[in-house]
Amino acid sequence: GHTLGFFGMQIALCLIALTNTLYVIETKRTFGKCTIAGTAILGWLYFLILLFLTAFKMTWGSSVLMYGEEGAITDNDTLTSTVDTLWMIFAAFLPVPLSFWEAKG
Repeated sequence: GHTLGFFGMQIALCLIALTNTLYVIETKRTFGKCTIAGTAILGWLYFLILLFLTAFKMTWGSSVLMYGEEGAITDNDTLTSTVDTLWMIFAAFLPVPLSFWEAKG
C-alpha cells in the first residue's frame, strides 16, 4: 500500500535537496557569515546527512516488510525513533527556514 509511495516521496525529497544544494553552490550564495566555500560544505553536509538518514529508513522499512519485525536489520526502537525524528527535521522542517533565507538572498 502506502509504503512504496512513501519510499518514492523520500527519494523525491532527497532529489529536491540535491537540486537546492547544487543551486546554492552554482549561484555562489552564502549562508549568514559563511564564505562561499563554507556554504558549499554546509550544503553538502546537509544533503549527505539527509541521504544517510533516508537510506537507513528505506533499508529498515524494507527489511521489516520482507522479513517481518523479527528479521528487521535492527529492533532498537530508540535508534529507529531517533532516525525518524532526525529525518523529519532534515526533510520537512529545515527546508522551510532555508527557503526563506534563500528568498531573501
